[in-house]
Amino acid sequence: LMAWFHEVFGHWAIAIVMLTLVLKLALLPLTHKSFVSMQKMQVLRPQLTELKEEYGDRKEEFARAQMALFKREGVSPLGGCLPMLVQMPIWFALYQTIYSSVELFNAPLGAWITDLSGPDPYYILPVILGILMLVQQMFTPTAAGMDETQAKMMKYGMPVMFSFFMVALPSGLVLYIMVNTILTVFQNLYIRRQMA
Repeated sequence: LMAWFHEVFGHWAIAIVMLTLVLKLALLPLTHKSFVSMQKMQVLRPQLTELKEEYGDRKEEFARAQMALFKREGVSPLGGCLPMLVQMPIWFALYQTIYSSVELFNAPLGAWITDLSGPDPYYILPVILGILMLVQQMFTPTAAGMDETQAKMMKYGMPVMFSFFMVALPSGLVLYIMVNTILTVFQNLYIRRQMA
């Protein structure tokens, strides 16, 4: 599919962006369901806090009451994780494709990136990706049951950690994840507006 997009547009970076759009559209139902589930979990947060206070150290009873609340409200605690799990094999496959693709060797993105199969020499794309992921975290509801310290770690720690991982990865893969993150921010804003 990426090679076909390259034939049509004549540029590997545009082919990667087009592939990202197609994959985002294909995964749209899953990501939509995930975000709606996360929004519902956010609404349930006060009730979960009450349950924690009510049951205190009785963890088994709290877990049963929590699951009963989720069932009653029609919320799946795993609903927010599913799209990420589905995307992981896509990222690994894309990593292998970009990393081992002869066609992408020395294929330029433009400006300072002269090789989509190699890492960004100045770390600009990973830093931009980290900033975009921080913006995405601002629009993503905090998972239910997560305390304030965990929530801060997810909000600030994950973008930093992800940027750090992206430093050594091919620029083409970072481009894919960056475009996907931008699309996810706009999707989250749209769903938030629909649910308001």
